[in-house]
Amino acid sequence: MAPPQRFKALELLKWGVYFGMPIIATIHVLDPDRLDSLIMKHQYVVYPPEAQSQEEFKKKELEYIEKRNARKLLEQQQQQQTTN
Repeated sequence: MAPPQRFKALELLKWGVYFGMPIIATIHVLDPDRLDSLIMKHQYVVYPPEAQSQEEFKKKELEYIEKRNARKLLEQQQQQQTTN
């Protein structure tokens, strides 16, 4: 006993949707302009702009080290004066 023609058409439609939708969605999303807009619209992590360049960071690091060394030298001199 064969199923009625209406059920065959419905099954074909369901299989067409089942296989066609992922293909259509993939083609739709992988358009470069659309993909960029989707990425920008749904950003999960937004990093702040870089505040300093590497050169500025190294310069500030060297300034900090110089200040720290000067402070340590001053503390050592004060300790020597108190012990004398």
